[in-house]
Amino acid sequence: MSRIRTILFGVYLTAATLIVGGLGALALPFGAPGARLVTRFWAQCALFGLAAICGLRYVVNGRVPDGPAVIAPNHQSMWETIAFFALARKPAMVFKRELLRIPVYGWWGRLAKSIPVDREAGPRAIKELTRAATARIAEGCQIIVFPEGTRAKVG
Repeated sequence: MSRIRTILFGVYLTAATLIVGGLGALALPFGAPGARLVTRFWAQCALFGLAAICGLRYVVNGRVPDGPAVIAPNHQSMWETIAFFALARKPAMVFKRELLRIPVYGWWGRLAKSIPVDREAGPRAIKELTRAATARIAEGCQIIVFPEGTRAKVG
């Protein structure tokens, strides 16, 4: 049964991504706010599919702030990345710079004013991250940063 659910969710998410991505072209003239709105809608579609098809249930402990904030969750899977795009009002995701090379994903990350980090750059990366995060905070964004820098087990 879980294999069938996985396949159904894959088909659903692919269709949702193509449809929402196509509609996303309408958001291009609106820059980062339009990109965030489309990304939020896509993430809500993904969470709906996870609940309806896969039976996923989740609980948010605490509160995702409406205004500027730095949110530093544990990175266990792709789920929390998607969830924060749906839960945060104005997210600015910190992510590894290599993801900018992925067609569409990278373009969308730039448009949404996400914050790429060159993990090989050492102290320079920290300086660039601080500068970009400060600018996004001034814009009222919630900075989503996974301190481990990659997926990690709980504990």
